[in-house]
Amino acid sequence: MASPVSSISSIFSMSSSSSSEWYSSSSEEDVIMHNMIMNAAQVFMAAAEGSSQPLTRRAKYNRDQEGDMAQSDPFFTLRNDARGQRGFSNLQKCTSAIRQLAYGYAPDALDEYIRMSERTARRCLYKFCQWVVKLYSKRYLRKPNANDVQKLYQAHEQRHGFPGMLGSIDCMHWQWQNCPVAWQGQYTRGDQGHPTIILEAVASQDLWIWHAFFGLPGSLNDLNIIYQSQIFDDVVAGTGPDTSFTVSGVEYRRG
Repeated sequence: MASPVSSISSIFSMSSSSSSEWYSSSSEEDVIMHNMIMNAAQVFMAAAEGSSQPLTRRAKYNRDQEGDMAQSDPFFTLRNDARGQRGFSNLQKCTSAIRQLAYGYAPDALDEYIRMSERTARRCLYKFCQWVVKLYSKRYLRKPNANDVQKLYQAHEQRHGFPGMLGSIDCMHWQWQNCPVAWQGQYTRGDQGHPTIILEAVASQDLWIWHAFFGLPGSLNDLNIIYQSQIFDDVVAGTGPDTSFTVSGVEYRRG
């Protein structure tokens, strides 16, 4: 199969050889359109010929998330029910749970998509969340320890030139579409225009979200949220890990 560049080159050469005859029998608008097409073809050919690196796809890495869940709980395996009928697969059960978490689906909304009852969908969600906490809480769902803090210090200082930096803290508004009318004034701020719920999160440079505080009314500002957040409780109480750093000759014990 001929490449796009060679095909356009042949068309371009054929058009150029017959351009003198074509100009003599065409209107001015046709001539303008012809010139535009020829110029576009030249630009495309130059860009295509200048790109010498072949297009490559990122290699797919199979992390076998379904296998982790199936090995942890027999619920996430394909089994027959009491009637001998084939049940739901591991993928269907995980899909049900993730759709409820990610998109806010009601459990009974998955009947048409997965043919799953409300009771089974609720159980999938409960089991999925239970095992995510059991499998990953010790590694991901925790606060940084002293070793983690030193790595965060080093990474952020190399990238931003700022010592003692633990991460980036920010608040975002999640729209609450079904907010009760009586609560809409409490959950609505002028710049949003609709009821929202606020999520406060801290993320490191490698996207490790090690702090999340969710559920406050959307009418609050960032300072009101920090006053109610638990992120600085360890620092105030003096119970956090001793992770010293120095700025302008002054030593600080905690980031």
